[in-house]
Amino acid sequence: MAQLLNVIAYILGAIGTSLLFFFSYTAVPSGASFYSGRGSSTHFDAVRAKNKRWTILQRIGFALLTLSFILQIVAAFVPADWGT
Repeated sequence: MAQLLNVIAYILGAIGTSLLFFFSYTAVPSGASFYSGRGSSTHFDAVRAKNKRWTILQRIGFALLTLSFILQIVAAFVPADWGT
């Protein structure tokens, strides 16, 4: 059972780390000082949506990484013959 928990933890940790790696940039600036005029609200809405999506993926990645650490801690205290 401990091995199974560790394998699940490793997989969750790898997925969480990948999400944090690919979506760890800070929020993309809206460009309000450089871009104005016709179509600017569409541009701002697109940037806002992208920033929101990246924030959600960052939080999911952090939650998966945290869950992987918790599973590894639990696996360390699970008896070897538990669940067989």
